[in-house]
Amino acid sequence: MAPGLNAHARRAAIAARINADREVDFTTLADEFDVSAMTIRRDIERSEGCLLEKYDAPHEQEGLK
Repeated sequence: MAPGLNAHARRAAIAARINADREVDFTTLADEFDVSAMTIRRDIERSEGCLLEKYDAPHEQEGLK
């Protein structure tokens, strides 16, 4: 990923990563996007509603909560 993405583009890229990998490492993402791990944490928290809607229901059905 290229450093210097705006917040919206960065959050979209993080969501895409979660879609692909099902997990993320804050430190790795922070290095890739050239931001702090706290910024990554906030980005994920701000996107949490969207991510939870996408992943919680299937996980509950599969017993993987």
